[in-house]
Amino acid sequence: VGFNYLTTHFFVRDLVANKRYFAPVVCQRPNSASTAKIAKLTKLLAMMLRLAKLPVRVAIHPEDLYHAETREAIFSAIDYAIANGYESQTYANFISSRREPNFSQINLRKTESVG
Repeated sequence: VGFNYLTTHFFVRDLVANKRYFAPVVCQRPNSASTAKIAKLTKLLAMMLRLAKLPVRVAIHPEDLYHAETREAIFSAIDYAIANGYESQTYANFISSRREPNFSQINLRKTESVG
């Protein structure tokens, strides 16, 4: 089919090397009764992931940016990660940087969309 990886809320899976990496995603719940609580938990989860030396993945949905608390939580998690040495990268780079050389089949020049 041509897929090199897939993502879930808890893992990034390398389909070529048949490995999975624990990398929980920080995500929001805009426009609900739990929005404020989830926004606080988002910041806490980002801190916990950094302390555990795990990747910090942030899911941003269009609706998230319309709600002030959700938007602030997203930017706070991103700012915190960057301030602590994390760098933004694509899933292709994430996978290929962890792969053994004989599995390096991802074309890094190709633009990929990961939704």
